[in-house]
Amino acid sequence: MIPRGPAYHKPKSFIAAKNLLYASLFIAAIVIFLRDATQGMATNGGVQGLLLTLAGYAMMIFLIKQMSLCRKWARTSLLVLFVLMAGSYLFLTKSYAVIPFYERALLVLQFILQILALIFLYRQECNIWFNSDPTNRLS
Repeated sequence: MIPRGPAYHKPKSFIAAKNLLYASLFIAAIVIFLRDATQGMATNGGVQGLLLTLAGYAMMIFLIKQMSLCRKWARTSLLVLFVLMAGSYLFLTKSYAVIPFYERALLVLQFILQILALIFLYRQECNIWFNSDPTNRLS
């Protein structure tokens, strides 16, 4: 039996956005692995930097899971997080003169996937779905 309610009947644009977000996280993991393999973990913040990065990715996974449960606040939080990350990308690319081409290419790909995911998350189909949950009155 398929349960009733909006959390179980996700629109196609939401499923596409969720897959794009997970692909973006996978690309980020590849970037971190390549950076640590080429430059060494100590030059990238060491264990503290790695733990902070893992905490950030855990928070993104948590937000994606909450969005799957039709939580509008998670979608808004993810938007704020991506705006902050875009600002940090701009800051990082200006502060570090030597970033390998492959790393820049992967970061651009990750950024494009995140933008596409946000476009899918804020389409009318998704807006209707997020607004259809009667227990979702906080945002």
